[in-house]
Amino acid sequence: MKHIVLFFSFFLFLPLVTDGASASRQFPNYKEETWLAAEYACDAGKTSMTFYKGVDYAVEVIKTADSTTYYILITDDEKKPFYFFVQKPDSSDIKEVSSAEWLRNILKTAPGYYADVSSLYFRKNAGQSDCVRKR
Repeated sequence: MKHIVLFFSFFLFLPLVTDGASASRQFPNYKEETWLAAEYACDAGKTSMTFYKGVDYAVEVIKTADSTTYYILITDDEKKPFYFFVQKPDSSDIKEVSSAEWLRNILKTAPGYYADVSSLYFRKNAGQSDCVRKR
């Protein structure tokens, strides 16, 4: 199944309802605490999506053509299980953002990734995705 890992991208859309009650969370050191689960390429290879799985959380990392890195932190927190972060090019700061801001920006910078997610869950943009599994 082509979209097996992109299943986790469904969680992009779920928190839109809860953005008003957002609690801040520190971004974890996922490179040391998780393992690589899957990699995809989208937007003719200009966007990469890597999914890391850990014991207590998972992280989806999307790197776009403009060198911006988008993160989704998926936790077992019942009140707010999803956190959204962005790291701008040439910056070491990873900033937490709302899911609405995250989606707005990912649509601009990674349209193939966005189309893949929206076609999978909302039956929109079908045929506009070019995401392929690398690993």
